[in-house]
Amino acid sequence: MGVDGRRWVRPRHDYEFLLDDVLRLGATRIRIGLDVAGGAANFAARMRDRGVTVVTTVLDNAGKPMNEFVAARGLFPLLLSPAHRFPFYDGVFDLVHVGTNALDEGGAPSMGNSGMEEALEFFMFDVDRVLRVGGLLWIDSYLCQSEERRQLVVNLIKRFGYKKLKWMVGEKAGTGSAKTALYLSALLQKPARD
Repeated sequence: MGVDGRRWVRPRHDYEFLLDDVLRLGATRIRIGLDVAGGAANFAARMRDRGVTVVTTVLDNAGKPMNEFVAARGLFPLLLSPAHRFPFYDGVFDLVHVGTNALDEGGAPSMGNSGMEEALEFFMFDVDRVLRVGGLLWIDSYLCQSEERRQLVVNLIKRFGYKKLKWMVGEKAGTGSAKTALYLSALLQKPARD
């Protein structure tokens, strides 16, 4: 399994959460999840070992059929561009896992500040839409390249009113520059709304 053999099972960094800890924090049993921009679906494979079914969104990776690879592993791929809405009914998932770079893909960092904010808001609205009340949003080791980007994500979380169950920030090792890049990991619970 290489480097990923320990991921989500044994801690590699202070800002990483373990699967079993996250599953224990859910108010109800987690049965079905969505992994946004899940690559080779390693997260989905780990969750399958714990009796949780996870749909993994994959991007067209320069013509390489990542969705075929995920399906060959016996997992559930969904080929989807970050700019598209999720093709699911409201409140379907118990857990939405947003991996390391999914927020950048959803927020299109090359768009400029106002475009980036709008794209991230659209992305978060759609994540919120498919997550059931009481469900968990897991932002997993998101690399914030700037304080402005981190603050944008934090402000969006506040606007949606999610309850913070776990929140960790860690510095990226070896940045060597005046500006420190930070990793943000958060486990958030979707509130009931009137």
